[in-house]
Amino acid sequence: MGGYVQERWGSRVNNLDSDLFFRQIIDSHVIDRMLAEPPPLGPEPAVLQDVQGYVEGYNRYLSDVGGPSGVPDPRCQGQPWVASSPWTMCTGASTSSSCWPATTS
Repeated sequence: MGGYVQERWGSRVNNLDSDLFFRQIIDSHVIDRMLAEPPPLGPEPAVLQDVQGYVEGYNRYLSDVGGPSGVPDPRCQGQPWVASSPWTMCTGASTSSSCWPATTS
């Protein structure tokens, strides 16, 4: 998509730019606040279940291949950013905000 963004809007995005952008999003906890909202402002339960299934599948794959060092793609193999996800959905919780893992600052 980087080429498309560059061509369409004339902007240049590099890894540092995207890393800083996503770090700001993570540190602001805006996603946590959005996820804590009930629908229609927050996600429908089916969306949360889909994400939970995706995360469980990803974590299972990573476990099956022996962790980051077992990933066959040499660009990803053993990289520190290849890790299991701590994301969990708490079913039956009284509030959706208690369903998200605590974030570290």
